[in-house]
Amino acid sequence: MNIDTNAANENAKSGKKARISLGVKIYTIFTAFTVFIAASVSIYVYSWFLNRKAIAGYSPISSPDSLFIAAGHSDMDNFIFENIRYLYFHGIDASGSEDKYYDYLFCVYGKGITSYRLQLAYTTNNQFRYEIFRADEHETEPSEGYYLSYEMHTVPDTTYYYTLRETDENTGDPIPVAGNILNLKSNTGSELLAKDYGDNDDYYDETYDGYAEVNKYGVPLYWQTDEAERTHDNPSDVSKPFAHYYILRIYTPRDRVNDRETDVICISATSKKSGSSN
Repeated sequence: MNIDTNAANENAKSGKKARISLGVKIYTIFTAFTVFIAASVSIYVYSWFLNRKAIAGYSPISSPDSLFIAAGHSDMDNFIFENIRYLYFHGIDASGSEDKYYDYLFCVYGKGITSYRLQLAYTTNNQFRYEIFRADEHETEPSEGYYLSYEMHTVPDTTYYYTLRETDENTGDPIPVAGNILNLKSNTGSELLAKDYGDNDDYYDETYDGYAEVNKYGVPLYWQTDEAERTHDNPSDVSKPFAHYYILRIYTPRDRVNDRETDVICISATSKKSGSSN
């Protein structure tokens, strides 16, 4: 029996060629489909970026706002902050025959804030008087004039120095931040007492009226700056971090005893635009 080997070889070659052709077709279809998908995604992404760019022209993105109070030096770029717990009042002597004052440093820092108001709330059982002064920070000790030093807790062996920014040209006395006590009672002589808002002030009547001889000194006074403190000279810098330094001066009355009740002081900074406070 004669077998035509040439014919068999030709059939085998034909089958191989058919299989190769089918593989090429599948690969071609898959490649075309992949390119189609990539092109579709690219067009969508490009359109999305164009849309974001157009929106950005009308509504620029702002960084989250933040507002904090620290005890001393604050550096937002390097995340160095002095916790407010380090702002403690010690060594106050109210037993002398002369008026005295004690200075303490605090800082208001944050970002995304255009302006804020400083506020103080304090009870009057010790009849202390308070003033706040703007201060400038220095890395080296000033050669003359008054300054307040602050030793860092978060960075050991580091001290910063603070001078009063504003003084009277004629007297040289420091100029405090302008503000008013919002609920100061009038006609109380030398005493600082909170006023009663009348018959409609149920909280005052129920809390303090029944103990007029004791709790009249426990009614808190509320002080606030007359104008808001601007965070930057240029409003366009609102997204940049800022740190403002202040000196809180506590004046003690004359001839008081040191064995006395504790006076409570609350310091806050509030931004009306953001609603942030601390």
